[in-house]
Amino acid sequence: MLKMSSKTFQLAFFCLCSFAAAAMAERDVLLGGVSEPQKGHSQDSIVAAGKAVEHINAKPELLRSLGTDPGPVSLSKVLEVKTQVVAGINYYLTLELEHQGKPFQATMVVWSRPWLAHANTQEEPYQVSKLERKELAQ
Repeated sequence: MLKMSSKTFQLAFFCLCSFAAAAMAERDVLLGGVSEPQKGHSQDSIVAAGKAVEHINAKPELLRSLGTDPGPVSLSKVLEVKTQVVAGINYYLTLELEHQGKPFQATMVVWSRPWLAHANTQEEPYQVSKLERKELAQ
């Protein structure tokens, strides 16, 4: 096994962290911070939006909070996506949803931990919080 002194290890770790920080700075990513709205939407954010709608439709209390009980609601458009790396990814979504043919806007945070779908656990891989309804401007 390779022996490394404590100082050599610290230097290597510092260099690795510096490289990672420089790479993130090039991509305008703030570690732990919320990203600026994305131009276009990644496949992951579209999946998160779809999972959010499934989650909302499965929870009567969420449908009531949107004023859409009885449901279901459907996804019309993904309007804006911001992300935050946490223990998983928080997707800050602004979506256009539809209920009984009437469109409305909703904002929410979706906590994504997709690896939980394959784990033997009761925790849900996608959780919706901070759900708010906004009427569309006429």
